[in-house]
Parts: sequence; C-alpha cells; structure tokens
Amino acid sequence: MRVPDLRSTIAAEWTKLRSVRSTWLALALAPVVAIGPTALFSAAVAAGHASLSPPEQLAFDPVGNGLVGLGLALILFVVLAVNATAPEFSSRMIAVSLAITARRGRFLAAKALVVAAVSAVAGLVCAVVTFVVSQAIFAGAGVPSAGFGDPGVVRILLGWGLQMVLFSLLGVLVTVLLRSAAGAIATLLGLVYLPAIFGPMLPAWVTEYVLRYLPSATADSFTGNGTGNLPLWAAGLVMAAWVGLLWTVTRYVLGVRDAR
Repeated sequence: MRVPDLRSTIAAEWTKLRSVRSTWLALALAPVVAIGPTALFSAAVAAGHASLSPPEQLAFDPVGNGLVGLGLALILFVVLAVNATAPEFSSRMIAVSLAITARRGRFLAAKALVVAAVSAVAGLVCAVVTFVVSQAIFAGAGVPSAGFGDPGVVRILLGWGLQMVLFSLLGVLVTVLLRSAAGAIATLLGLVYLPAIFGPMLPAWVTEYVLRYLPSATADSFTGNGTGNLPLWAAGLVMAAWVGLLWTVTRYVLGVRDAR
C-alpha cells in the first residue's frame, strides 16, 4: 500500500473538516457573534460620546471599542478546532487514520495546518468586517473613527487573525491530548477568560511573572488589548514556545498512547 505523503494527508484532513456540519456552523456563526455585539456596543458608545468629558473624548479609542465582539468569536474558533479533532477519538476512527498515515507527526501536522489555514482566513475576515461595521457606526454618529491607513490598525487586525490561528492550533493539540471535546473546550476557555477574571485578585508578581506569559495574555500583545503587554518580539517567542511545547508533548503522546 502506498504511504500517503503530506500533501495527500492534508487533502484528507481538508475533506474531513469540510464534511463536518459543525465546521460550517461555526464559520457561519463566528461573524454573527463578532459583528452583532460589536454593532450594539458601538451604537451605545456613539450615543454616549457627547456626554464624556473632554479628556475622555480625547482618550477615546475607536479601534479598541470597535472590535469587542471578536473576543466572543474566538470561542467559535476554539469549538471549530475541537470538533475537527474530537470526533475521531469518540468514534474510534483515529485507529483508521493512524493506520493509513502511520507517521504520527505527519498526521498531526496535516490536521493542524488545515485547521490553522481555515481559521486564518475566517478570523481575518471576521476582524476586517467587524472593524468596517463599527467604524461606519462611529462615523455616522459623528464620533471619531479610524481607517485602515491609521497607525496600528492593520497590525491589530492581523493580530486578531493570529489569535484565532493560535487558539485553533491549541485546540487541535489539547484535544488530541485529552481526547475529549468537553475537556478541551473547558481547558482553552479557562486559559482565555480565567486570567482576566481572577488576575485582579492575585498578587502583582503573579500577573507580572505568570499571567502575562499565558497564551491569552501573549496574544493580547498583538491585538492591543490589556495592559503590561510583552513587546511584539517577546510575544512571538512565547507564542512559538507554547505551540512548540504542546506540539512536542502531543506528538509523543500520540505515538505512545495510540501506537496501536
């Protein structure tokens, strides 16, 4: 039997991904979840802008206030990645996949590449459309707005696309490790939201030396969210380290636990 190469394995993973109904549901809901809350929030902010004090009006950030829904859309990309991986374990089809593609690294790489590519395109589209809608609302209400040519806008939009890709990759790897959709989603959403919830209650040194190096805080360095973010070069290294560490552990576990 001919051993499939990486290109063939990627094609097989793409066929799996597009044949799952939850993939298209997540991709359809992501822009709705991103744009809907952002439009409502932008309209509310625009309506109350005149009541702000002059210093508050000068400090108004149309980009940051115009992308609030993307944090909710991130949940859909996590779900997409998990649902692209977990069914193979729950249905025991993983045995067939690994029998066809005996090289575990190639199988894992193909799945991760396909999910990351879909998330990159869909995530960037969500970010751009959400930005356009929010800035149109601000401009229509006579509130300061931003355009693609303004400093930092393109970087922030690309940063949001990168964040969708990062958590999609983590979704694939964590799901392979846990072999549970519920466990993987709970773990990843915990990484995203728990630091923001409990961070203010913890000592300052925990935020400085622990929380800012978690995936969610690191990704914020690219999107401009949060405070005390890492420099871009450091954030890139930390993100690469997270993905590399999880990749190494997942590849090892996949080879040992699922060897047969």
